[in-house]
Amino acid sequence: MMTEAEELEELQQEVAENQPNLPRELMEKFLEILHHAIRIQPNSPQKWGVAFATSNPICVGKRISSIASQLGISRAIISHEARRFCEQTGLPPSPYMASEAAVATATKSRQNTVKQCNPAQTQ
Repeated sequence: MMTEAEELEELQQEVAENQPNLPRELMEKFLEILHHAIRIQPNSPQKWGVAFATSNPICVGKRISSIASQLGISRAIISHEARRFCEQTGLPPSPYMASEAAVATATKSRQNTVKQCNPAQTQ
């Protein structure tokens, strides 16, 4: 004989198995559309920023620095576009991107370097 909690758990499993997961299905459809839109866009920092931010399949085997070199721009430009896209959409950084902690460390390091190179501006 099943307990009330076991019956509830079994019912929840049955409902989960028989009901479509609409939010997940919508997300998957959205990503499919987004990936297609990215593929057909001309090469630009924005295209690659969104592609890396969403782990688009066109990024497999590529590095941000390689794409930046092909476009004749710095890696930071594509990285900035990826970070901006994530901030605007509320997405976390993708595996292609540096973590928030790494970005904060790099920013602080860069600021310290600028201060050391321009001591008159810091006083």
